[in-house]
Amino acid sequence: MRCSIVFLSARYNCRDAVWWWLQCIQDYCTTVKDGYSILKDKVSRLYITDDSLPEQAGIWVSFLRSILEYARRHAAVSETKQSRVGAY
Repeated sequence: MRCSIVFLSARYNCRDAVWWWLQCIQDYCTTVKDGYSILKDKVSRLYITDDSLPEQAGIWVSFLRSILEYARRHAAVSETKQSRVGAY
């Protein structure tokens, strides 16, 4: 059986990944006993922005701060139209 849809060029997009990640954090916080304590943890981020050089490992920031920053950035980008949305 042949597939009737031909993809001439793959279009990979991670915009929804942020929303799934945030949902996973919410689910963890509400499902696990004392789950909200994860928000107080520290994380080491290597790439602060999409086009930045890697940061030195071992620089720790608040996980909650990272969550808020990702959500803010994602919301700002979501206001612009993606190129080729819905194109095959």
